[in-house]
Amino acid sequence: YHNIRLLRAGCGWRYKGAVHEYLAGGEGAPDPSKLPEALGVVLFQDRSADDGKTGRRFQTDLRILLDAHARDPTEPRTCLYLAQTHECLGERAAAYAAYGRRAANLRGFYEERFIALLRQGRLALELGYDWKVARDHFLEAGEVCARAEPFVELAKLYRGRQQTVLAYGFAKTACALAQPDMALFVDQHLYDYERWHLLGILAFYLQDLEAGARACRIAGRPIDRKNQTFYDTLLKHA
Repeated sequence: YHNIRLLRAGCGWRYKGAVHEYLAGGEGAPDPSKLPEALGVVLFQDRSADDGKTGRRFQTDLRILLDAHARDPTEPRTCLYLAQTHECLGERAAAYAAYGRRAANLRGFYEERFIALLRQGRLALELGYDWKVARDHFLEAGEVCARAEPFVELAKLYRGRQQTVLAYGFAKTACALAQPDMALFVDQHLYDYERWHLLGILAFYLQDLEAGARACRIAGRPIDRKNQTFYDTLLKHA
């Protein structure tokens, strides 16, 4: 996602948020959506070399976010990052509950609600809840935002239950969706590979040979190329 890092002082910009602050325009500040991109400028941080510090930060963030949430339980962004911090600390039940509060709050950035519902679905499975609870979270996430992640989760869920027709339908929906532009927490591996790999497997059971061959070709890994050869053979004799 785009994140402003270079700006002119004295234009009314202010940082907002208890942690994971973001810049927002005050009175007289320009509209961020109309700011030109600084093409060619890349900021990179190697988080893998900072694991210990990051782990300690989660505890600090949790204290700050709990305090901010107590002061204003209706602030949607605080609730999302409180949930994420609980999850990073392995506190899955607390994370699930906090994501639920964010999902129920219709204020704020709509993709935050999407992320909250998506992660609620994943946590429901990890916590051993009935599979239909996870299913409903994924379905609602898919209605909030036209992104592929919840449909891949639904395809995997139904494939695991050996309900192949439904699994195939959700995988095909996931592959039909365009990659979102400037979206929050995009799973690039899922868009580039996972959804296509999954469709390449499931299409065979529905004898959708052309879709299966195309999916394997896009996925492009050795196992997918092997499956594509199998599809191509079947198509020649179709």
